[in-house]
Amino acid sequence: MKFCIKAAHINSEDVVIDPFSGLGTTLVEANLQNVSSIGFEAHPFFYDISQAKIFPILDTENIKYL
Repeated sequence: MKFCIKAAHINSEDVVIDPFSGLGTTLVEANLQNVSSIGFEAHPFFYDISQAKIFPILDTENIKYL
């Protein structure tokens, strides 16, 4: 994805739209390249995975284990 973003000459003022974001790889790479991104995913399982990749839990001390 990094190559695709650079090859398309996308810069920080642009927005990447991924209508079938799946696991969120495009959104994550866009964010790493300081490019805004919007993704859509209808399947709840893939949506949850993409959310975990995009917004990782940084404060692991406050996680309660079941």
